[in-house]
Amino acid sequence: MKKIVIGLTGRLASGKGTVAKHLVAIYGADKTRSSDPLRQTLDIYDIPQTREHLDALSTFVRRTYGEDIIAKAVKRYLSHSSAEVVIFDGLRRLVDIEVIRSFEHSLFIYVDAQQRTRHTRSVGRNENVGDDTMTLDEFIAKDSEEPQQQIEALKEYADIVLDNNGSPEQLKRQLEKNVDTFIEKLIL
Repeated sequence: MKKIVIGLTGRLASGKGTVAKHLVAIYGADKTRSSDPLRQTLDIYDIPQTREHLDALSTFVRRTYGEDIIAKAVKRYLSHSSAEVVIFDGLRRLVDIEVIRSFEHSLFIYVDAQQRTRHTRSVGRNENVGDDTMTLDEFIAKDSEEPQQQIEALKEYADIVLDNNGSPEQLKRQLEKNVDTFIEKLIL
């Protein structure tokens, strides 16, 4: 069985989750996010999963145990998954790209969207505690914090850049044309 590892990145609320849902629905993909080990740790200590807590924990563990510590945890998950298509959702650093490229069949996707569009989506989805009341200025501040800073630089390493400033249908057409075509060539 060929294992296809797909890395997804993009700025905060760019549409990575929408792309991942498409891949799960079409290919039965298994998905993990770079934040999953952090969320599990916060749950153990009964600490709310706010963006501030996730960012603080991310910075702490990487400074204490090395820049690649979260990537190592994700790689372990990807390696043990029995799914043919697995997704690493939320790459943030070059070391994360190294993780997906360490697999024989990989695809790196950058999801791009304008800041105002991303703010509206973030408020609407309310993924983390307090997101639903976040002002644009607060969003811009969060979008500039350390865990988000390196994401834009990863764009140049992407195999595919998806423009998610339009409608869901426009994004779906891009997925079908670019991503599905790539995956289907590998599966056959």
